[in-house]
Amino acid sequence: MMVLGTALFAEIFINIFQPFGSRDWLPDSDNASGGLLYFALATVVVLIAMGIIAISRTIMYKHGKKHEITYWQYALWIVAEVAAMAMIYTTTVVVIYALYPRIAQSTQSLDFMHILSLSFLYTTFILFIPYSVFILYFSFNDKKNKLQNINNEDTLTDEKSTILNFYDEKGELGISIHPEHLYYITAADNYVDILYKNGGKLKHFLLRQSLKKLEETFSETNLIRCHRSYIVNLAMVKVLRRADDGIYLDFDDEQIEQIPVSKTYRDKVIDIFTKM
Repeated sequence: MMVLGTALFAEIFINIFQPFGSRDWLPDSDNASGGLLYFALATVVVLIAMGIIAISRTIMYKHGKKHEITYWQYALWIVAEVAAMAMIYTTTVVVIYALYPRIAQSTQSLDFMHILSLSFLYTTFILFIPYSVFILYFSFNDKKNKLQNINNEDTLTDEKSTILNFYDEKGELGISIHPEHLYYITAADNYVDILYKNGGKLKHFLLRQSLKKLEETFSETNLIRCHRSYIVNLAMVKVLRRADDGIYLDFDDEQIEQIPVSKTYRDKVIDIFTKM
């Protein structure tokens, strides 16, 4: 895309500005046939230049797969491309001047370095605009893709963060449960008993850990301490009801016992549940 865009711009530039008075090199330069011939020669020059760019970019691509290319190296690479094309253009001009002395006599300078410097200037101008446009375009796409990747990573991280990982007191992973399958955790001596559903069946998992530690670990989740012996997943609680002897939490499964809410945690549980 970059090579084709640059070629199109170069073709237009040469045909409009006709550097070095190159239109006058051709016989019958003022008529239509001379114009067509000039367009054809300009196209040949552009194709040669684009061939150089294509070869250069291929080498750069292969080099870039094995080695990191810094901004300075990329800039020097572009300078080398411009120098190579300027040298070809200068050589073409010198050959034309040698073959047609009449054209050479009408020029202000036949000095090779002077022609080379002008060729370098023209080539730089020809490449500057399309290169700048494409660099900005590719840079925009690159930043857009990176932003999209970051968003995707954030989404993936959010999805992973919904998994509740339970570690024992030694720091070893005991079980990972999706919140939609976890009901409550109850104290059992030096262990905790985790009640969850798997394959449509209620299951228990004993983990050597304390409720206090789990309360601290999952403080930013829906796992809420409601009793000195219970932590419940409020997202799975369907009913909060008041009875004569206190407040209870009910789940949507009749097999699961109701969970009591002690006075210590009552206000916090009610506040969070009513806001969910």
